[in-house]
Amino acid sequence: MIDVKNFIQAYISERDTFFDRERYKWEAVKSFQDNYFRKDIPLDERLEIPFNIANNLLTSHNYYPAGMLRTFAKEKTEETQICLDNLFEESLPLLERVWTFLGGIEKIFMTLKQGGYSDWKNRTNVQSYQDPHTVSVYLALRFPDKYYIYKWSVFKTAAEKFGYTIKSKNKVDKLIEFYELCNTVKQEILKEKEFLDDYRAKLKESGLADVGYSILTQDFIYAVATYLNADDFRKKGKTVIRKEKEIESSVFNTVILEAGAEFRGKKGIDFAKRDELFRDLGIKGEMWVVNYEKERLARLGIKYDVRHVSVVDGDGLGYDVLSVEDDSKTPRYIEVKTTTGGVDRPLFFSRKELERSIKDADHFYLYRVCNFKAANKQADVVIIRGSLADLNAIPVTFEISIKKD
Repeated sequence: MIDVKNFIQAYISERDTFFDRERYKWEAVKSFQDNYFRKDIPLDERLEIPFNIANNLLTSHNYYPAGMLRTFAKEKTEETQICLDNLFEESLPLLERVWTFLGGIEKIFMTLKQGGYSDWKNRTNVQSYQDPHTVSVYLALRFPDKYYIYKWSVFKTAAEKFGYTIKSKNKVDKLIEFYELCNTVKQEILKEKEFLDDYRAKLKESGLADVGYSILTQDFIYAVATYLNADDFRKKGKTVIRKEKEIESSVFNTVILEAGAEFRGKKGIDFAKRDELFRDLGIKGEMWVVNYEKERLARLGIKYDVRHVSVVDGDGLGYDVLSVEDDSKTPRYIEVKTTTGGVDRPLFFSRKELERSIKDADHFYLYRVCNFKAANKQADVVIIRGSLADLNAIPVTFEISIKKD
């Protein structure tokens, strides 16, 4: 019997952040239900609409299952529809359906490839990109009350944290075992009546639904694998703030920006920042600041829904967290930079962040979260208010264009 109680308490304490970050899954499910069964548009278009919403589940780096399935649906419509119909046929054993779908799709792929499909010419690495993960997404979109989105790395990490030993060897058996684990975890979540009441209210307010709590369960397991530790909230779940210091950016030297200078940010090839993201340090630091702001406002008696904008709205706004000033009305734009090292570690910011800080200098804040310890949510924070242009910054990349004579 796995013990998930402490993880559930940790998740509940962060529920608003997780809900906002994962709500696109509910929206993707609704879009699939609204569009997949339409007969007035082609199959590939019926798939495209919900797949665009669930884009990060089906596309990343050199992984393109959504685009490939739409290609199959367009070029081999009848065959692809049969594969999907078989996958969604609940009267058949799940294991059989998954293997049949993967085999059928691979046959369609090989037919197009061997036939010299024009879009794939001169591509040596083309493949179908269909696997247990993509199958789980299709099943979750079709039957959101029953199935869960599977990812091997999430299953493996969550199982280790739960103290659960994975028994399956092949890829499809692992998917089935993941579903079994999810069903066990769901039964524990269903015991949290007060939390479920709050969850249902949030769904209703947002016009969404999660009838079988499968989306909630998979979101919880993902959070366990990615963010949570069972020990985090044994002591009432408060963020531990060891010290804080608020200073004005004017104490720093002013920098003269070079023409065309571009400060390295989330999209640049910055190895220090890349390593930070690989360790999920950036997102954890932002979540720490969200909690910090909630506690700051609570101490002031201010009721405000602190917004994790880099997750909810994307990272193109030039800041990560939206809060309010002590007057409870004026926006506080917060850019978060996190390090496990000291405050003297170098940090990087983007042109968007620079421009936002200049535009809203009076209410723009850089929260330098340092000495960060994710396991117990401890950190030091230096809060710098004002324009990033006032910092002693050094341009590290430059934008140029070369004109031909």
